[in-house]
Amino acid sequence: MIRDEIRELLLQQPFEPFLIRVTSGERYEVRNSELAALLKSAIFIAFPNSDRRVIVPFLHVAAVEIRNGRERPASGKPKR
Repeated sequence: MIRDEIRELLLQQPFEPFLIRVTSGERYEVRNSELAALLKSAIFIAFPNSDRRVIVPFLHVAAVEIRNGRERPASGKPKR
């Protein structure tokens, strides 16, 4: 489940920034684990030094891209 994968990334030590790509094509970078919160069916992401924030429903997450170039499609299996 995509929620569990994102939770693992948020708890990873040391934290490694990642992108969430949504079905609309937009991408949201999670730069710090303290700027994101998992909700029941979505993720809340705040952006540093601004009042900008977004709530992304897990249904709209197309992929999670780890900054080292690896991509995880929403199905949860790493792309090779």
